[in-house]
Amino acid sequence: MRRKPQKLPLFSWAAIGAILFSLVGFGAMLLRIKPLIEHTGVMPLAAAFGVFLVGGVWTLVRQLAQQDGDVSMGQRQQRLAFLVARNEALQQQLQERRREQEAMSETLRQTLHRQQEDQANLQESASELRAILQNANEAFIAIDEGGTIVEWNRQAEILLGWSRLEAFGQILSELIVPHHLRAAHCHGMQRFLAGKGSGNIVDNRVEIQALRRDGTLVSVELTVGHLMRREGHLFIAFLHDITERHEFRTSLEKLAMTDALTGLPNRRAFMEKLPDAMQRAIRHRDMMAVLFLDIDGFKTVNDRCGHEAGDELLRQFGQRVRNTIRDTDSVARLAGDEFTVILENLQSETVALEIAEKILEAMHLPFVLNDTSLFLSSSIGVALFNAETQLTADTLLNRADEAMYRAKREGKDRVVVSPALPVTAG
Repeated sequence: MRRKPQKLPLFSWAAIGAILFSLVGFGAMLLRIKPLIEHTGVMPLAAAFGVFLVGGVWTLVRQLAQQDGDVSMGQRQQRLAFLVARNEALQQQLQERRREQEAMSETLRQTLHRQQEDQANLQESASELRAILQNANEAFIAIDEGGTIVEWNRQAEILLGWSRLEAFGQILSELIVPHHLRAAHCHGMQRFLAGKGSGNIVDNRVEIQALRRDGTLVSVELTVGHLMRREGHLFIAFLHDITERHEFRTSLEKLAMTDALTGLPNRRAFMEKLPDAMQRAIRHRDMMAVLFLDIDGFKTVNDRCGHEAGDELLRQFGQRVRNTIRDTDSVARLAGDEFTVILENLQSETVALEIAEKILEAMHLPFVLNDTSLFLSSSIGVALFNAETQLTADTLLNRADEAMYRAKREGKDRVVVSPALPVTAG
């Protein structure tokens, strides 16, 4: 005969209801903190705990349904007390888990808030830096280790002619590096990336030429630095237009090499040109000569007509010499009324003498000073040089000077060639 199912007494239902109430409270708590649980990755742990609670309740119900009819009143009270204690323990565990979840949630909220603040600060700093670089007074260019342009500010557009959009993604060496410098540029980049040194460019300040869009070259002061990123090296460069500085420096050098009165090269310029001319004569196995010129009677003109007239005479004398010599020759004023001429690519001594005689003839024309016409002359000394002649520049100049004084002693208004010099077979 089938046994009739036992009904649960009221106190058993009360115990089960208390457990279910705790389970419902735990589920409500999980729903409330569900977003944080999902973000922190503890969802599997919470689900497992919930399954554990449901399984425990179901087991208790089955045990009570099977055994409650066979126990005494005292045993039922003991079992009820056990269930109440078990329920309290579960509620305490639930409260502890809830506090842990709330603490974890608060930590997560604080971490996310700090990350958001840091990200906002980084974005703000990046925007400020980009604005500074975009409006800098110097051209700013950045390239990756492949040489591709990744940054190009407004001043770079003005200096070099390419817009930012046009320059982006282009290879730097093909865009602004002059043709004669590209091989050196690429070689230097390869050496740096291979760890063989930074060369003369990276972490240095150099003066160099850059190629503009219109094909012209511009002198710039270049400063290059580099940063190491996860994607590789980033090279950053600032370019400052030094055209005015370069022109000013050139003008100063020109002034230092120019005679202020006549506009001709001065002694310093002459002493720099003479050794170069001598080296070219040796290299090409040509003959060259130095002429040393003096104005006959210059002191008398100064004394009678005044220094202003003397200065004008020097200017006219220098201009006549310049107009008489060849384009390949050069004239300079050393001091006072002393002038020199460098003659290059001479076929023979005769050519030097012919040029010197032309200068003498030019000086026979009258010089007009203060509405007065003066007839003057010049004395010229000639010193020859060729590949077999072992002379220094100073010695060669002294030889021409000595020959000029011989011309004065022999009556002025003439050309005298320095005596033959000792030669060594080469």
